[in-house]
Amino acid sequence: MLGIGGILLAGSLRFARGDQRVVVVTMERTPTTPVDQIAAARKLLKDECGSLPGVTVVADAGNPRVQGRFPVRFSIRGASNPEQAALEACLSRHDDVVRGYRVEGDE
Repeated sequence: MLGIGGILLAGSLRFARGDQRVVVVTMERTPTTPVDQIAAARKLLKDECGSLPGVTVVADAGNPRVQGRFPVRFSIRGASNPEQAALEACLSRHDDVVRGYRVEGDE
């Protein structure tokens, strides 16, 4: 009985928390890549992929001079499967600057 109660409690807590999925995109960069070039690539990626239906850009939190070292994040909270596929297609179109991506919060 205790086991069933624990499962129900965990499930209800997840349901109450809601959809928290975020796509974390790692950008290609080398030590010699100019900061302006990194910033331009990040902005283009955010503008093109972050404007898709069901996708929002998670604002950068940190020093803009070093932000290029960190991943770009897109919230896909509540996004449908076709909307997620559109984001993946957009990221694929930017394969010259996108090293990879993963989904966080998808338990």
